[in-house]
Formats: sequence, structure tokens, C-alpha cells
Amino acid sequence: MLLKQNKIGGVIRSGGRVGDFAKQLAEQKIGLIIPAMNGTEYNSTLEHFLLASQSGVPIAFEGDSAEQIRLTASLLVSAGLDRQIALSGLTSGGAELVGMKRTTLASGAPADFVVWSASPLNLSAKPTNVVVDGTIVPTK
Repeated sequence: MLLKQNKIGGVIRSGGRVGDFAKQLAEQKIGLIIPAMNGTEYNSTLEHFLLASQSGVPIAFEGDSAEQIRLTASLLVSAGLDRQIALSGLTSGGAELVGMKRTTLASGAPADFVVWSASPLNLSAKPTNVVVDGTIVPTK
């Protein structure tokens, strides 16, 4: 109620039971940052993350590595999360959720991005090009 009265948006990070209040999060336009899941968290939180997304809660992913983040997104897709929502959470949608301005690739514009050999949701995909601040960074 406080958020609504003051027109405050926000983002929460949760590995818990967000599905229990997914409708309220969606109504308040509060986003959800989904942490990397391990085997024990997978069973207890998967349904809650799916319910939040299905309720219209925007999502992003976090983890200690790109592999963790991609694995979490892929697990959620295999459990029923829409692929486009997962891709958005891995890319520009996730960036917007944490306050980064949406931009497009244009000559002279600042750019950080990765080009993958296949969809980043495909766990066998490898980065073919990495660009940071408009400069190509060597990949392994």
C-alpha cells in the first residue's frame, strides 16, 4: 500500500516463496531478480518463480557466473517459463529492471554485449564475440 500511495516501483531479490504474493508484485510493478539455483533450491522455488512470471512480474537473473545465470534461466524454461521472457531477463529486460537505460546498437554508441553461437538458453552455446565499452574483448 505504501508503494502504491507513493508511486514507488522497485525490485526484489528472492529465492523464496514469491509466488505467494506474485499478484501484488505485478500490480505494484515490482520486478524480481532470480538468484542462481542449485539442486536443493530448485524444487522449492521453481513454482514460485514461474507463478511470478505468469502473473506479469518482470524478471532478471543473477549469479556468480554467466554459466550459473544461463543454467537458471534454462531450468526455468524447461519447467515452463516462456523463452522470450527468459531471454529478456538475461538481456535488455534484466538491464532495465536494475535501472539501466534501454539503448540500441548504433555507430558511436556505448555498447556491452555478447554474440553467442546459439541462443544463450542453449547450454552448449559459446560466446563468439564479447564487446565491452565498444571494444572487442578476446574470448578463450
